Amino acid sequence: MIFSMMIINPNYGHFSFHNSSVKFLYGVVSVGERGIVGSRVKGRDIKEFNVMVNARSSNNINYSGVTKLRSYAELNGYVQVLKIVNKRKNIVMACIMTLNFTSHSIQHLQC
Repeated sequence: MIFSMMIINPNYGHFSFHNSSVKFLYGVVSVGERGIVGSRVKGRDIKEFNVMVNARSSNNINYSGVTKLRSYAELNGYVQVLKIVNKRKNIVMACIMTLNFTSHSIQHLQC
């Protein structure tokens, strides 16, 4: 699966974040995880990430029909204001989606 994420920085200072990860969960079981390398988003700019996540097989997942998955990513970092003050910021993204294996599509995506 390809995880696509867009960070919009409305601040005038740049946003720098540390290494993090994105997880795909089936219930409470993690079926896929991939690291996100720390980076920087310039002030009043947009940065898009595409992360390829390999999903592991789980005995509880029904691959013949419809399955509900959750994705979760948290980015911890700071916004630098006037090259003097660093203000801590956390970005959390959580989505719920339904995978349809017969039509190979994602349905009911809610973030």
